[in-house]
Amino acid sequence: MMIRRLWKYLKLTFDRSFSGASWKQITWLFCILAMVLGFSLWIKSRYSLDLHDMRILELLLDPGSFVLQEGDPLGYERLPLLALTFLGAIFFTGGLISVVSNILTGRIARFRQGEIRYRFDGHIVLLGANDTAAGLIRELHAEPENGRRDIVLLTQSDAEALRRKLHTQLSPAEERRLIILHGQRDSREELEKIHIQRADRVYLLSDDGELEHDSVSINALVQISSLLGSTRRRKPLPCYLSFEYQSSFRVFQLADFEEAERMKSRIHFSATNFHENWAQRVLVSGCCNCNGKDILYLPLDRDGIGAESDRYVHLIVVGMSRMGVAMGVTAAHIAHYPNFITRGIRTRITFIDPDAGREMDFLKGRYEPLFQLSHHTLRKSDATGGETLSIHTPQEDFLDVEWEFVEGGIESPYVRKLLKDWTADEKAIPTLAICGNSAPENVAAALYLPQQIYDRQIPIFVYQKETATILEIARRSALYRTVYPFGMMCESYDATLKQRIRKAKRINYIYEHFFAAKSAAEKQAQERGEKFDFNAFAAGFEIPEWSDDAIDRCWNDLSLAFQWSNIYAANAIPSKFRAMGIAPEELYKLNVAAQPLPEEERIRLKAVEELFTRVEHNRWNIERLLMGYRPATAAERERAYADEQYNKILKNKLFIHINIAPYEEIPDETKAIDRILTRFLYRVEQ
Repeated sequence: MMIRRLWKYLKLTFDRSFSGASWKQITWLFCILAMVLGFSLWIKSRYSLDLHDMRILELLLDPGSFVLQEGDPLGYERLPLLALTFLGAIFFTGGLISVVSNILTGRIARFRQGEIRYRFDGHIVLLGANDTAAGLIRELHAEPENGRRDIVLLTQSDAEALRRKLHTQLSPAEERRLIILHGQRDSREELEKIHIQRADRVYLLSDDGELEHDSVSINALVQISSLLGSTRRRKPLPCYLSFEYQSSFRVFQLADFEEAERMKSRIHFSATNFHENWAQRVLVSGCCNCNGKDILYLPLDRDGIGAESDRYVHLIVVGMSRMGVAMGVTAAHIAHYPNFITRGIRTRITFIDPDAGREMDFLKGRYEPLFQLSHHTLRKSDATGGETLSIHTPQEDFLDVEWEFVEGGIESPYVRKLLKDWTADEKAIPTLAICGNSAPENVAAALYLPQQIYDRQIPIFVYQKETATILEIARRSALYRTVYPFGMMCESYDATLKQRIRKAKRINYIYEHFFAAKSAAEKQAQERGEKFDFNAFAAGFEIPEWSDDAIDRCWNDLSLAFQWSNIYAANAIPSKFRAMGIAPEELYKLNVAAQPLPEEERIRLKAVEELFTRVEHNRWNIERLLMGYRPATAAERERAYADEQYNKILKNKLFIHINIAPYEEIPDETKAIDRILTRFLYRVEQ
């Protein structure tokens, strides 16, 4: 029994060590050779062979040296020399070839499987690899500053299969700097092995087939932060998160989890959601690159909606998928126009879905405060061919966006009649977004709409998750030239996001600079024993310095919730500029530091400034409601005005905001801040 156990132990030890690292295999080889050499010396002494030790070594190393040389024994006395040569051939020549072959073969296999680790520095890290990875790698390779940087992709998927897949999507030049490694992307050990603390930046994607993508991404972020805390990295590490689900994205935007404060000093992170980001590319940036060609999406308001216009934006979303809801919500963020103030005309967002009633209830539960204050209607066809309406009219009517839900499929006569009626309305500026979960069905829906939609050249945005090839071919026809694909995974890296964030940073800088200057002015007035004149201060407010370093410092100290608040504010700027009717920099002339203006000119510009200050407040109302805030009651508002600490509790803990109200009811100081933002919008775009 003991012999069996010992034999098992020896075999297991040998198998484990010999199949391990290369140095273990080489160690085994030299141990065996030492044993063979010792055995050879024993043979020499046993048979009293008159041979030099180097001759023995020569016989062991080179079987071809078994030829008669001077001093070698003759006849049967040569058998020990033959034995030495035989041992050398087996244990050294054969063993060496086998070990070297195993090492090379094993290394190649480990490389293909992504098991080899290297010492990286200044590299770009991708944690996870979904269908967006190829597009991201192409964009990173195209940036001149990344020409010599390694792109390290850590994936939990099969590294060799992923390499073959990317090989078909990337050029040889794009592949050259790509290193694919296999490992768990939220493992501290794996993150250490790829030297993430030395990285230039990190992109957190998801792996195909991975469960709980978003939880893994957040855990990876926490691990990165913890690892950076134990290193000597001086600059915070830029990290870009891509969330799969909008709900996870919203939680991450608003939640102050324990690690968040520590992260700020170690990580500069930006978070996006695939569907929301694509909605912003289409409705805000208005462009994407597909197969090397630019696609330009028409704005919802086309050339703009001014104060005297009687027209309104009507976004019709077919399919209440995640992408469909993202398109509707993004439109609600940006579609705010001055003719609501002058004429009471609202933006209309319509959802069409066979299960619109249930989806409406789900959306209302998700954004309950918003829908309590919004006009919204549920439309259904009945058995007789008629129509039933369920209409909600809010008690407080100050929001400039209304909602409509239509129950039915786009192929139904009822829905097709509605589409004809909507597109025939000369006051409407309609846009269709076909956002079902099936790409072929979306294509079919886009190509078989009522003819007058094509005749009026109404933009039709079609969600195509995999590829836009079919629609690119269709767009060559004059009939379908206003059909635009969007939402492709392979083109999901958004270079325009940097521009939107840059604008958001500058908006935040305006606010930060304003409050800092106000605090300093109040202190100076107090020291002089004078009363602080807020109106005079606001009228003469100036920002002398717009350095990128100062702007970035203010931004990086901001919570994610406020970062996204500024991004949403920046997203609405293009529609404001189209609606103004004047060059945005004209409003800066209202600053008292600028040259004096004729009174008539001043009155005109003040009217424009006041109008778009109201537009900004209307936009902000929708933004707060979409982020989950509710308006304060009369009692809460009264107490908050008297108690700033209570006001902070309402905003930060209870998600209640006293300024979600008609423009006439908000404090004068809040109005002044919105005026400042309107006045400096031209600097945001510079």
